[in-house]
Amino acid sequence: MIRNYLITALRSLREQKLYTCINILGLALGLGSCLLILAYVSYEYSFESHYPNADNIYRVVCFWEGDDDMVSTANIMHPAGPALKETMPEIEQQARIYQDRDVQIEFGHDQFIVETQFLMVDPEMLEVFSIPLINGNQATALLRPNSLIISQSIRESFFPNTDPIGQTVRIHDDIEMMITGVMSDMPDNTQLKTNFLASYATLETMGEDLTTWEGWWGKAYTYLLLPEDVDLASIEAKIPDLLTVHLGDKAEEYRLELQPLQSIYLNPDLSNELDPRGSMQTIYIFLGIAMLLLAIACMNYINLTTARMAHRTKEVGIRKVFGAGRWQLAHQFLAESVIMVTIAMAAGLVVFELTVPALEQYAGRSLSIGLMESPIVWLAGPSLILLVGLIAGSYPAVILSRLRPQEVFKNSSFQSTGRFNLRRVLVAFQATCAIILMCLTFGINEQIEFAGAADLGFSHENILLYELPDKASNEKKVLFKNELSRHGLSNLTLASAVPGENRTNLRSLHPESYDEGKKVMFNYFGGDNDYVKTLKLELVTGESWDSEVYSDDARMVLINETAVKRMGIKEPIGFQLMSSDNSYTVIGVVKDFHAHPLNYEIQPTVILHRNGKGRVLALELPDENQAQMKTQVASVYEEVFSEKAPDAKYLDNLIAERYDEFRKLMYLFSVFSALGVFIACLGLLGLSAFAAERRTKEIGIRKVIGASIQQLVMVMTREFIILVALSSLVAWPISWYLLSGWLEDFPYHVEMNGWLFLVPTMIALAVASVTVGSQALRAARSNPVDALRSE
Repeated sequence: MIRNYLITALRSLREQKLYTCINILGLALGLGSCLLILAYVSYEYSFESHYPNADNIYRVVCFWEGDDDMVSTANIMHPAGPALKETMPEIEQQARIYQDRDVQIEFGHDQFIVETQFLMVDPEMLEVFSIPLINGNQATALLRPNSLIISQSIRESFFPNTDPIGQTVRIHDDIEMMITGVMSDMPDNTQLKTNFLASYATLETMGEDLTTWEGWWGKAYTYLLLPEDVDLASIEAKIPDLLTVHLGDKAEEYRLELQPLQSIYLNPDLSNELDPRGSMQTIYIFLGIAMLLLAIACMNYINLTTARMAHRTKEVGIRKVFGAGRWQLAHQFLAESVIMVTIAMAAGLVVFELTVPALEQYAGRSLSIGLMESPIVWLAGPSLILLVGLIAGSYPAVILSRLRPQEVFKNSSFQSTGRFNLRRVLVAFQATCAIILMCLTFGINEQIEFAGAADLGFSHENILLYELPDKASNEKKVLFKNELSRHGLSNLTLASAVPGENRTNLRSLHPESYDEGKKVMFNYFGGDNDYVKTLKLELVTGESWDSEVYSDDARMVLINETAVKRMGIKEPIGFQLMSSDNSYTVIGVVKDFHAHPLNYEIQPTVILHRNGKGRVLALELPDENQAQMKTQVASVYEEVFSEKAPDAKYLDNLIAERYDEFRKLMYLFSVFSALGVFIACLGLLGLSAFAAERRTKEIGIRKVIGASIQQLVMVMTREFIILVALSSLVAWPISWYLLSGWLEDFPYHVEMNGWLFLVPTMIALAVASVTVGSQALRAARSNPVDALRSE
């Protein structure tokens, strides 16, 4: 029986080569894309799951609540972790992690590497995350300051034939670190991936105070190892008392919560999150696209199979005359469908393997989702074959198997009847999906262009940023600036941070009379006398520090318009703002500017006067001879600081990088919408070819009685064009709903207009016209004698 099914199925596929190729290509693209998306989603869900204690590890996160603000951060005060462990016996272990970015590690003999994520950790981290050492004593490797564990790959690269234990490397130019251990390379699916683990005590040698509960922003990522049956609510209930002991009255402003380790990556809702970051929204988008592409491919198969039913009706009639039952016939057609899908799956695996590099480029990192690395592919593959095979083959099997022999031999032509038969519905659904994908692509692209062209409220063109050495004195920083001024650069400033950088600095401020005012969390920036001039911030009222009166007064500040509104200040000039340890006098108000991407609202902002201090030098390059000027700046840098100048960064590029996620989303929709349109076109091509074949005699008769080629093409394409046009009426409200929901995340966004929906519809109509029209034109040009001769 099975052998007969196979022989019949393969014979049918061989006899209908065009439709077989169209079906296999459409299904291969749909299945390959679906597998790729499933592998990616599975990989995203696998983050942090490889740790043996993953289910019992929680991160402590912090929420600060002001009168009108709430700020949430992934890292907390340095001493909080040990204090929690000491006061709560149910906590098995705690581990703190401090992230240092872009650290240059020198190995001697002009060998160095820049580590993107250099981690300083408690010794307990090795226990909490079950990180074994290949070399070194796990119990003591991270106990002392300036101890360092390196990865196996670093050992192979820099210590290939020697034992690295006991050897030293240098970080931050002058900090000697002793290698005390070697660990296996960390997998890619973790936010803690690094080649270096330094002892947490090293922070003290770098001047960091590990005992203060003040200055909680941007400190320790703190993880707790808890027993399996722990009551999280009971632990969180004890935290307020601990905060009261160490913070006094300020404890009411803070709330610490526990976050499961495996939920962190896909829900990066807090400030100061570690990289890389996932997104549940992206996961839903991927899964939605996978279902749409697979649905379009299945619809192609159903449409083409039902269209070709007329060629199988006599076969069905003869089989029934010789005793075949309805279920035997249904099994035959289902078997053919499964065989077709199996062949398509083999081709889909090739599509999968070829497109993995493109997906890695989209993600911006290496993904372990190859055929040999993704169990989900081998689990989902057979399931998809059965699922798609049964779904796509069920309708043809049911329709053909229920035909009665007397009807077949009386009228061998089989066709769907009714104005809205299944074939029309499926074609319309395919067109609707394709138009929706194109509308979303156009909408996302419009928002990205809007963000790129928006007036940010400060100058960012030709602004170059140079990171200054951490250990450099303020005198050397001022000398560097002055030397550049003598080289002809006029717009430059020493700053703690500038708008557009991917940095968040917060400070809690309130009016001098706090009982009558409000406590507000401010974004703060710091700069010297030339800060406002260099960045071309617009003063609404008051003045800046560029006069000698304020040249050395650090307590004179500027605030933005939002701060004035938020605090209800009627006369901002001379207004007193208070922090926990200082008071500041407002001398000017600057126009609101977008320090962060447009998906963030403008927040109250204060600019502090920091004359002669800063971590970065911002300078405006002239329009011409920029390469030469950059060379001169690098030369001055090396003369002043006695070290090689770091790679300078254009502020424009940093601002553009903030929208990379949305550009990737647009790229994703562009690729998959094009793929969806292509698969739908395959179906239209097959259907139009079949329609032309069935209407051969009709075309011959029309030509004999004088119909022109244009008239014949119009007759044959009219139905498809009408279906695509009607599909747009369904696609538009759905697209509008999805786009408006996505744009809600942007306080400042583009207004949706008609062309976002009309252009995709026109593209769909044009593609359908060309696809169907090509087959109609070929049929219309045929010789009518050939069409009528067989009559």
